[in-house]
Amino acid sequence: GGWWQVARDYVRTDRLWEEWYTGAGWHVDGTAVCASVADRDGASGVTHPYNGQLAFTTDTSTSWIRLGGVWVPWYPNGIIADLRQTVLQSIPNAAFTPLTFTTEDVDSHNGHSTSVNTSRYTVQVSGRYRLCGGYGSDVNSAGSRGCVFTKNGAHIDGTQVMMASSGGLVTTLIPSRTKTVSLVAGDYVEFNAYQNSGGSLDTTVGGSDQSHFLVEWAGA
Repeated sequence: GGWWQVARDYVRTDRLWEEWYTGAGWHVDGTAVCASVADRDGASGVTHPYNGQLAFTTDTSTSWIRLGGVWVPWYPNGIIADLRQTVLQSIPNAAFTPLTFTTEDVDSHNGHSTSVNTSRYTVQVSGRYRLCGGYGSDVNSAGSRGCVFTKNGAHIDGTQVMMASSGGLVTTLIPSRTKTVSLVAGDYVEFNAYQNSGGSLDTTVGGSDQSHFLVEWAGA
């Protein structure tokens, strides 16, 4: 590698960026494209990173921004999965049961599968995530309906909802609470339905009655 000087700038021939001199040191002009985090932080990586500096690591297709002296993931278009249930599911009596989701309106980081473990959203990037959803239960007048979010199979505090059935003429639609939770890559979250009508009860999959699950990036 080497350097070409252009006025007060240098073009790094070993890298895909230019650098400029502030009087106190050299800084990357624009976004630094690096092979990995180690490449970004190595001796030949980003020179004198400053707050607001952008970098991109090609091994994970991740954008980074320098804030408070550290690199944090930067997702200008966000991380989001918006899932809907379009195939009936039988919910057993008196047991919180993970809802399965067969349709993805969006899954920006491929955290959900429509063929394997379809109830799960598996976190690809560590951070805080916002969870919300809704559960549609078939017509039945007996008992209660509810929902709760789980993380790696365990109930998340502050997310349970329980309501009486809407009666024997209309479906019961249960909105979730909205909750932000800290998750690390590899964690999975699920949206669980509950009913105690006395027997199994189907979900609803017609139009606006469909159950849905939204997972959305809320920050590092």
